[in-house]
Amino acid sequence: ICQILAQASQNGFTIGCTIDDIDKLAGKNCGIIAGLADPDEEFRTMKHMAGGWFETSADVVRHQADLGAEGKTYEGLVASPLRSDRIVPDVCLISAVPGQAFMLMSAVVRTNYEAQEFRFTGESSCSQGWARTLKTGKPGLCTPCYAELRFANFPDGEMLISLTPEDLLKAIENLKALSAQGLRYPIPGFGIGTGPGAVIAKQYGK
Repeated sequence: ICQILAQASQNGFTIGCTIDDIDKLAGKNCGIIAGLADPDEEFRTMKHMAGGWFETSADVVRHQADLGAEGKTYEGLVASPLRSDRIVPDVCLISAVPGQAFMLMSAVVRTNYEAQEFRFTGESSCSQGWARTLKTGKPGLCTPCYAELRFANFPDGEMLISLTPEDLLKAIENLKALSAQGLRYPIPGFGIGTGPGAVIAKQYGK
């Protein structure tokens, strides 16, 4: 699935898949996380991960249980660039450097504030990113996992942010409001040898 998302974001494709497509290429694990199939014994145990990503089989079982796979909900998955306006998305996935990610998430919580919590479960970051947003509607923020970096060429050093379309639209409006106050990206470096008093008074209040 990470290659499908990358083809959409990097090549501008609109592309889809079913659990059969995924199974032929890489096994069902990613499709089960995305809700394209029910978890089975192979998914729950993933024996080949013991001694690799996790030391023991018990570690693997706990990891798989933490991925949030709840059963088959969808028949397929379609990814398309947001700018193309070809589909109506359920989830919007954005790749951003840490400063951009901070400003975007700050815009998300600017109105109707609610603290956001993000989990790290190791390999299969998508389970805590766009797959989590798809299931819960809550924002996701994670680092690309090994598979996303190696097989999908996701940019190293960037974060992955997943939002519902409603949250993204809210964030865009709040980014405009923050920008009007001088709070915008890129964040200009002030210098560690210069007193920040004047800027702090203006942007944070004394």
